[in-house]
Amino acid sequence: MLSNPDRSIVLTSAQQRYLVYKNLYDVGLALVVLVLCAPLLLVLMAWVKLDSRGGVFYLQKRPGRNNRLFTLIKFRSMTVPEEGDAFLLTQANDARLTTAGKWLRKLHMDELPQLINVLLGHMSLVGPRPLPEPLYAAYQQAIPDYNLRHVIKPGITGFAQIWQGYTNTMEEETLKWKYDMYYIQRISLKNDLMILRETIFGKRSRNIAEREAQRKIVIANNSPEITAQSQRIKITALG
Repeated sequence: MLSNPDRSIVLTSAQQRYLVYKNLYDVGLALVVLVLCAPLLLVLMAWVKLDSRGGVFYLQKRPGRNNRLFTLIKFRSMTVPEEGDAFLLTQANDARLTTAGKWLRKLHMDELPQLINVLLGHMSLVGPRPLPEPLYAAYQQAIPDYNLRHVIKPGITGFAQIWQGYTNTMEEETLKWKYDMYYIQRISLKNDLMILRETIFGKRSRNIAEREAQRKIVIANNSPEITAQSQRIKITALG
């Protein structure tokens, strides 16, 4: 049984066994990708460093599994903030984005250093995306049981990320939470491989009709059984 401070999620024994194997292939695949992409990573590191003042990497504390904080690693894509600057979400055409950062974000290559987080055991290749602390705190206050998405490791990519993408409103984030719960209900090797394939090629998730059909499926099937006496969320794998 996976737990968090307020409630717990009950997974089937098969799902719990899979999480053990998932940890193993996460580390193996992350190591292979890092080795194969080493020349590219060196080029990107040099580009970020030469493009603007500041370090190569952007480090930020984010809540991980069971809400434990870890240091997320990304390529720096924005100008270095002044001391005391408040946390601000990235906006479209954000003036803080560097030239290198615009391209890194467009191609999602700023996320590549998170493979190191996978090797360190902080993250998985596939899972709910980790959020900055201020954003997570706001969503946790506004969306009931939002912290249930943290019963597994956060991922570099995820089911919610490919189908819902980035959110701008509380309504969109609530729907994204439902995508995360839908994924946890059906966590399996088959679904993880589908998400990785879709992340790379994106043939289905870029189709508007497919996205709408998937949204309807998630909303219709995302109804975890809440056991009032034990205050547990019971989730059974459906496929």
